Amino acid sequence: RLRSLINKTSESPSHELAAMQCIPPHPYIISLQDTVYDAENIYGIMDFMSGGEMYDLIQPEPDRVERPLNEIDARIYFKQLLIGLKHCHSYGIAHRDMSLENVMCSNIPGQCKIIDFGKFFFSISFFISHIVYFCVHLTLCRRSSVTPP
Repeated sequence: RLRSLINKTSESPSHELAAMQCIPPHPYIISLQDTVYDAENIYGIMDFMSGGEMYDLIQPEPDRVERPLNEIDARIYFKQLLIGLKHCHSYGIAHRDMSLENVMCSNIPGQCKIIDFGKFFFSISFFISHIVYFCVHLTLCRRSSVTPP
């Protein structure tokens, strides 16, 4: 039983690539551009974010004079993260590992993206509700098209 729980919560590169293929492109979520395989490895080609992790932006360095992040910039980043998470949730995907290390920043001030979907969870109820919706929609459309005027 413990082994099955460990497998569900541990990160898997193939699991992460599958999650990224399920999420439509969004400006605040890292995009999977391509995948490349060889005999032993799978490589995911993703957007380049040259600014580093959010952790590095917030954590003050000893030789740094200015404050690491002001309140205005923090609000901008926080809003982007919420919009990105809302996008994931609208497709039935929960990240389950949000941390400062899983947010990458760009060199463009005020731009960040959510990364690392290795522990994501896909909501089966979301998937089933969409299937039911489409089945009902198709049934109603079919009936309305054959009803006499």
